[in-house]
Amino acid sequence: MTPEDFLLFNEALRGAIAAGAPLPEGLEAFAGELGRGQAEAVRGVAEALRQGRPLSEALETRGKGFPAVYVRLVQAGEKAGSLEAVLQRVIESGRETARLRNAVTEAFAYPFILCIVLAVVQVLWALVIGPPLAGAFEEMYT
Repeated sequence: MTPEDFLLFNEALRGAIAAGAPLPEGLEAFAGELGRGQAEAVRGVAEALRQGRPLSEALETRGKGFPAVYVRLVQAGEKAGSLEAVLQRVIESGRETARLRNAVTEAFAYPFILCIVLAVVQVLWALVIGPPLAGAFEEMYT
């Protein structure tokens, strides 16, 4: 899952828990908004929940779709009876990570554009401006 989809997944999951809605149906509805591979992973979790597995086990059976640390956090939330709070923390962490990623991207944008402009100026100098100047200086000193 992309970081954005993972964040949306957690928001949908937390929302379903907060509303007291059945998780399998909530996940199925969310899966309809995802791409094919991601939707299959979410539908697999929903199916495992229908079979009576706990959420952490359902997430773990999906393999690479969900990070192991995330599965352990969900498992701890289930055992402590605070799954909604754990998901809220995961959501907050995901939002902060996205904010930092955007800030770093913006910070690198100006130097990157500046390097491109300087490279274009160098090429123009070497191909367009430099040769006539070299010819003019050569004529001056000969």
